[in-house]
Amino acid sequence: MELHRFLTALPAIVALTQFTDSTLAAATRGARSIPAPALESEFRHPSAEKVELGRMLFFDKELSGNRNISCATCHSPVLATVDHLSINIGTGGQGLGPLRNAGDFPPTPRDPQSRGSRNMTPLFNLGHEQFRKLFWDGRVQVDPSLPQGFATPAGADLPFGFEFALDALSIFAETDLQEMTGQPGTNELADASLIHPQIGVWDGLVLRLAAIPEYVDLFTAAFPEVANDPTNITIVQAGKAIGAAIEIDLPQLSDQDVAYLLDFLEALTDFAAEDGRKTVPTRVPSGLPLAEINQDKLQID
Repeated sequence: MELHRFLTALPAIVALTQFTDSTLAAATRGARSIPAPALESEFRHPSAEKVELGRMLFFDKELSGNRNISCATCHSPVLATVDHLSINIGTGGQGLGPLRNAGDFPPTPRDPQSRGSRNMTPLFNLGHEQFRKLFWDGRVQVDPSLPQGFATPAGADLPFGFEFALDALSIFAETDLQEMTGQPGTNELADASLIHPQIGVWDGLVLRLAAIPEYVDLFTAAFPEVANDPTNITIVQAGKAIGAAIEIDLPQLSDQDVAYLLDFLEALTDFAAEDGRKTVPTRVPSGLPLAEINQDKLQID
């Protein structure tokens, strides 16, 4: 348990050690006012079958046009669900995390033609009811005024049936040429994107998944209405399953984990004082004073 808590807190610890200012003791003064943790009732509880299907989809490169990247490539759980790049390298890239590169130059049609427009968003806590706007720019968000209940880049073409923003979000990276689809002329999904940038890709993905017997079994277990009939598989079901896996596999940092992190930081302060060091971090990378972090029950500050 202690090792688990340390590893959970490690990304924050590494980030903090990159910043030096005054003494950590002054910074952590008052940081013990940890808010009450999120309640289990504030999260949904998807079935184990949905989670299992979603987990398979999250790690499967079959969801990318050229079958060379999965959701987990850029949202690796090993790297705190991000890739630690300032701007992501999507389909055709080589390597993982900060070591990922754009491959050979000049690029072939299957190599990255460009980089993304932003860095990867972390996935922790996204199953919580508080999250109603997703992506850095909020382009997927709850909007009860719309027939489908969500505002997304697909507009009126978003399929009906989504209940949560996280599930709707889970079907959009697959439609981005740079991230997962690839360039027209390299695969059938990218070619279909010329007909419709989202629906064409979603329909092609469903055909791919329906052609794999193991996926038909997994979809049937997660969504009984599939009834072992591949033609009953939908992109909405895939999105719901991926969302379920993200929620269950990437839970929130608990209040105990935060307390453990603060204990570690206090120990670091004591060590620094004993060692005669006066330059230890007082601010986190976002610029917030350390005493002001974790003031939200999801620790998203």
